[in-house]
Amino acid sequence: CMPACTAAGGIPEAIDDNVNGILVPVNEPLQLVDRLAAVLQNPGEVERMKKAARQTVCQSFSMQKMVNELELIYAGVIKH
Repeated sequence: CMPACTAAGGIPEAIDDNVNGILVPVNEPLQLVDRLAAVLQNPGEVERMKKAARQTVCQSFSMQKMVNELELIYAGVIKH
């Protein structure tokens, strides 16, 4: 699916507006209505963002990546 969210918390780390989803300011959540209405008129754009969202999750938030990063943290702690 194509994410559509407000830029709350860590969400902007995962969603790049108009690249892999729709991101609106936290204090303007109703922008989602207009933005979604516009993008839904272009199924190709929705499909492109869906694919980009999946790629982002697989590359940046995979279990293997998290394990590797945690191992680096532990290795740094052990050295000190």
